[in-house]
Amino acid sequence: MKNKKNIIIIIVLCLAVGAIFLFRFIKAEEKNYEVNSTEITSINVYDSCNQVSVIPSNDDKIHVTYYDKSSNKYTISVEDSVLIISNKSGNSGNGVNAGISFSNTSLTIEVPVSFTGEFTAKTFDKCNIDDSLNFSNVDAESLSDIFGS
Repeated sequence: MKNKKNIIIIIVLCLAVGAIFLFRFIKAEEKNYEVNSTEITSINVYDSCNQVSVIPSNDDKIHVTYYDKSSNKYTISVEDSVLIISNKSGNSGNGVNAGISFSNTSLTIEVPVSFTGEFTAKTFDKCNIDDSLNFSNVDAESLSDIFGS
C-alpha cells in the first residue's frame, strides 16, 4: 500500500515538473517594432504559421506586434524602403503547422490610414486586412484560403 502511494506521488511530481518545463518553452514573448510610415513604400509579410491582422494605427507609424518563441522567430527589416516581416517556424523544416499552440502567436500590423504603399502577404493562416486602409495594391495569399480550412 505504501509502495503504491509513493509511486502515485512520484508520477504526480513528474507530471508537474514536466508541465512547468513544457510551458516555459511554449510561452511566447510579446515584442514590438515600429517605423515611420514615410520611410516605407511597401510592406511584405511572409508568415508560415500565424494569423495576420492588419489594422489602422493611431499615428503616422507602422507598428508590428508579434510573439517570439523558440519554435517561431520573426525577422523584421527595412530594405530599399520595403518593410519585410517574416518568420521561421521550427517545426522540423517541413513547413507544416499542426495548429496546436498554447500561447498567442498572432501577428498584428498597425498601418496609418494615410499610407498608400503596397501590401504583400504570403501566409499559412488567414490575413485579415481592415477595409479602412488605403493600400495602392494588395496581394494577400494564404494556404488556408487555397485549401479551405
